[in-house]
Amino acid sequence: MRNFLTHRLFFSIFILITALFICVKPTFAQEKRIVKVGVYHNPPKISVTSDGQVSGLFADVLIYIAEKENWELVFVPGTFEQNLQQLESGEIDIAVDVAVTGDRELLFDFSNETILSSWGVVYTNKNMTLDSFKDLSGKDVAILRSSVYMEGPAGINQYIGAFELDIRFVEKEQYDEVFTLLENGEVDAAIVSRISGLEAEKKYKNIKASDVIFSPTELRFAFTRNAVNSSYLREKIDTWIRIMKNDQEKTFEGMLRKYGLSSLVTRIEVVPPWVLPTIIGGILFILISWILILSLRTARRTALGQLAEKERYFSKVIDNVPVILSEIDTNGIVLFAAGKSVRDVIDDPNKLTGSSIFELYKDNQEITKNIRLAIQGQEVKYEASIGSHIFRMIATPIKRDTLVEKVVVLAIDITEEHQLQKAKKEFIALVQHQLRTPPGAMRWAVELLSPKVTKILTTQEREIWNIFESQIKRMITLANTLSDVSEIETGLFPINPEEFSLPELIETISKEFINKIEVKKLSVLKKYSEPKTLKHDKNAVGIILHALISNAVQYSEQGGKITITASDQPNSVIVSVSDSAKKIPDEVQGKLFTNLYRGKEAIKMNPEGLGLSLYLTKLLLEQLKGKIWYEPNPTVGNTFHVEIPKSFSS
Repeated sequence: MRNFLTHRLFFSIFILITALFICVKPTFAQEKRIVKVGVYHNPPKISVTSDGQVSGLFADVLIYIAEKENWELVFVPGTFEQNLQQLESGEIDIAVDVAVTGDRELLFDFSNETILSSWGVVYTNKNMTLDSFKDLSGKDVAILRSSVYMEGPAGINQYIGAFELDIRFVEKEQYDEVFTLLENGEVDAAIVSRISGLEAEKKYKNIKASDVIFSPTELRFAFTRNAVNSSYLREKIDTWIRIMKNDQEKTFEGMLRKYGLSSLVTRIEVVPPWVLPTIIGGILFILISWILILSLRTARRTALGQLAEKERYFSKVIDNVPVILSEIDTNGIVLFAAGKSVRDVIDDPNKLTGSSIFELYKDNQEITKNIRLAIQGQEVKYEASIGSHIFRMIATPIKRDTLVEKVVVLAIDITEEHQLQKAKKEFIALVQHQLRTPPGAMRWAVELLSPKVTKILTTQEREIWNIFESQIKRMITLANTLSDVSEIETGLFPINPEEFSLPELIETISKEFINKIEVKKLSVLKKYSEPKTLKHDKNAVGIILHALISNAVQYSEQGGKITITASDQPNSVIVSVSDSAKKIPDEVQGKLFTNLYRGKEAIKMNPEGLGLSLYLTKLLLEQLKGKIWYEPNPTVGNTFHVEIPKSFSS
């Protein structure tokens, strides 16, 4: 009994909810979308009666779609030209019976589905014979204002220009007015669409179609270009037109029959619609494939010819350049060897191919060691002597995925380069001697004479003598600096590592500037976190520190402060020299370490400088495997940082 009552209760609730849903549902019905449609009188495609009733093929199609999509259509009557103007300004959403042209596609959006196809026809009265466009010359011709058959890409204006016709056009707003003029003999001819002409023949008995036809067009729905609703309306209209054309009830064909337009839309389906495109596609595929095969064959012949030409050119280059290009497998067997220098390493080049590189050069560990590294997958660069020749070698492993298949070795003969470097070194040594010897002798003579000479000189003459002494010292400094730059640039600067205390070296160099520091009343602060011992070239590090401290003393403002810090890093030491000089301008900072460059402020403060100290410092640091960089201080002055490895490795 209880189960029966429970089931009855649930059933009653279900009936109640269903009834409420049915009653409430209309409340949530979607509000209708307002769609404004421009119409004009051009039966049977579109027709507007005097009391505002709209009919015709285009109207029926829209009414059918509106019922499906819950639209409320608002028809806006006018002339065809007014419809286009209203569509362009957005006063209406859709214009009907619009022929598609290139110019109109720039102004409006069109449906993709075509309602009807049409073309222009020249109509005359029954007593007139018209065989070609030339017969229109000197005639009065009626035409619909804004008609595509006037201005379209294949419109009547094209023929007027081509045949130099003299036609007087009478433009009217409606087709009825055009046909009335022709019926009454007020014009000689009328240019209309073929559909409008067929409809007019039922009403006007004194007109006939000539054999002159032109400008085939597709009649579609047009929409305001880029409007918010246009893409939505076009999508819905295209979708429903396709459905109407293909449904079993033949809705669209029924509309055509209703307005007597069935004969204007002919469907011939002798074979399924997919057969013809498939056949055409197959023929095109075969044709394109054949053309492609011919093109590929021609391209292959051309490529092979170019490849052979490049191979000949490559062989000529290799055979005339002092190099050896070889290919070695993972067992060390020489697969290929070519180049001008092959004969310099072996009497019979033919014996090289097929030989083991490890057997040929078993006594040359530099070659065998690096070839083994390359076979293991590492690219190596090294120099090796073979007989009386010296080669710079690059061994590059060629891999497939991660496995080494072979090694390509390029050996460049640098024997002459080494000889040239030796000659340079000897020349620089000679120049150094010649540059340093005269100023050194002059300095020795001046120092010897100075105690006696200064006693007999007047005050003014003693100042001149002091200038002479300082210029000799400057010449010696200049000679030493130029010599150092030349040695470093040519890679001939000797590096002699030794252990030394960095703080002691900084103290020694700072004492050289004690007089200038006292004159400018500078305070010098040195910070060392702990004693720093380096195994490096003491002379080179001294040149670097001397340049930085000298610049700090030279350019710091009177009464300023200089801070020298040495901070320890895992594998290096960073020395920072901070001054109280004017900040270096932004445009100068990028050129600080270039050769012979000096900023305007630097020239004002020290006209005798050469702009070599920072350049020399950068060159030296590159040779010492270190680096230098600049950083402006937050408030006043500049800081230069140098990072020096704790020990030198060549």
